[in-house]
Amino acid sequence: MSYYKHLEKTVDKHSVTFTGPYLNEPDTSHTVFVTLNEFIRYVKGAAIQEAFPLLSPDDREFLMTGISPTAWKEMIDASMN
Repeated sequence: MSYYKHLEKTVDKHSVTFTGPYLNEPDTSHTVFVTLNEFIRYVKGAAIQEAFPLLSPDDREFLMTGISPTAWKEMIDASMN
């Protein structure tokens, strides 16, 4: 379904926090916070943009691929050079 299964996930009573390593820099990470209700909607099959309407497209991409917004920018910049 999504990369989120490979991200570090912390669940509490009201929210879920996803944290993943920044590409090629294990000491740096990217974190996304969602509500528990949003996460449940997503796991039950809602489209990512419907389940997480308040997340930026970059943060939704991070949940899908595990690639942070900064890492995407660096990869695009590198491919342009």
